Amino acid sequence: MGTRQIIMILKQNLTNHIIVFGFIWSAALMVGLGWYYFRFDTDYIFVMGIFYFIFILPAIYLHIEYYLENRGEEIEIRPNAMTIRRKGVERTFQINELDKIILYKSANLDKFSIPLSAMEYYRYLRIITKGGEQIIVTCLMTRNLEEVIRLFDGVKFERKKSFFCTLKWK
Repeated sequence: MGTRQIIMILKQNLTNHIIVFGFIWSAALMVGLGWYYFRFDTDYIFVMGIFYFIFILPAIYLHIEYYLENRGEEIEIRPNAMTIRRKGVERTFQINELDKIILYKSANLDKFSIPLSAMEYYRYLRIITKGGEQIIVTCLMTRNLEEVIRLFDGVKFERKKSFFCTLKWK
């Protein structure tokens, strides 16, 4: 009996959650340091608090959306196949069953590798099978989505630039 050579296993983990959410933590630290610098001025924290929450609310929405999409899911990638496990159900797709892969990612991450807002850290892949099924791989499963794309050699690839990469927009 042959062995199954596993190339990559994708699933959510705490490290990815912390790193993706890192921009929000950094911004909170900067607001807190500013508040300290201005001697805990209530006007400062009120104004900055409003801007901070407007700034992070889209990112919090995306984080929850991505978490719920891939919660309890594991994707195993092998040289010629991909297996998805979720809620006790296992589905295997051969590479030749995949129609295309679409990467949804902010243009700033390509140009400068520096996001301008917290929501730009969020990106995902939509893998579409020839049967019309869709498999979503979010940045909470792996931070390097381009590496996942390279594993599917020969599958059509499309890039969609978006400032707000929600799973709802196709």
